[in-house]
Amino acid sequence: MSKIKSRILSAILALVCVVGILPTVPALAASSDTGGYAMSGAYQIVYSDASCTTQIGSIGNYEGLTVLYTSGNVAKINYSTASSGSGKTGFLKNPNFRINNISTTCVGTVRNNVTVYGGPQIASALQLGSLSSGEIVSVIYSESGWYYVEYNTTAGRKRGYVQAAYIAAEYPSRLKGFPQSNGAIIPSPEGLREQPVYGGPSEEYATIGEIFDNEPVSVYAIVDNGQDAWYYIGYRVSGYPKFGYILIHS
Repeated sequence: MSKIKSRILSAILALVCVVGILPTVPALAASSDTGGYAMSGAYQIVYSDASCTTQIGSIGNYEGLTVLYTSGNVAKINYSTASSGSGKTGFLKNPNFRINNISTTCVGTVRNNVTVYGGPQIASALQLGSLSSGEIVSVIYSESGWYYVEYNTTAGRKRGYVQAAYIAAEYPSRLKGFPQSNGAIIPSPEGLREQPVYGGPSEEYATIGEIFDNEPVSVYAIVDNGQDAWYYIGYRVSGYPKFGYILIHS
């Protein structure tokens, strides 16, 4: 019995020695709100790594982005570029966010190739584009088997609806339901024959359609980005409800 105990003790001591010589992996001191949607509050340099020494790109003022995590004064982000439809990942030093919704949104990863729609239903008239497996998105809302996401394109960021089963969301418990309509308006001022609909609450976003003078729309939310106010609206395309953002004209 004493020999068995001696062997067990020796094995334990050997294991401790092995663990002691293994290199330690420092824990990332990321915030508890690891990531989600944000809008840049200034022109900012994007760096290749967390030491923020090598520039790989930039993001503009009012540009949407996905925050993957923050650690101290550094944020790891995913953002749109003109050269890659799936976007690019990099780091910001002392990030400046005009809008920071990482407590109510979350990061999502696309599980399989999927179509993005302009409304929470499958209809060819509502197709905005597509996402490929592995792409990173910001998940904004969740309801009835659908996620409302913001994603990268070569023309700028867009928002649209994706079946939730195709997205692995990091913190789905944060998400709220889709906004409810606040009524109908006639958005276009006199003399403005048509008005672009944007994929997000800024002219930095890609356009996804247009509405015409005196065309009635439903208003779901008002977003103030610090300079302009935007309506998140629903309007009709081939009989189907499509959603996007228009600038509120005074």
